[in-house]
Amino acid sequence: MSLRRHDRQHLIKPWMFVVSGHVVREMRRHLMIRGAVFGQSGASSGAVDGVLQLNEATVPAIYGRSADAKGF
Repeated sequence: MSLRRHDRQHLIKPWMFVVSGHVVREMRRHLMIRGAVFGQSGASSGAVDGVLQLNEATVPAIYGRSADAKGF
């Protein structure tokens, strides 16, 4: 899905997360997309860092210097 295909009116419409007919969460679409994109990217990089550390590999400096950088 490309966000470019959607106009502002579509992105400010309510989005609902429904489980068994019960609304668990409701928010505007653009806020849901922002949370999903940025929340998942942080969780994914943290999971990768954990796997690298467990395998005694050097963790790359994604957001600045990592603890594995020399002279940290």
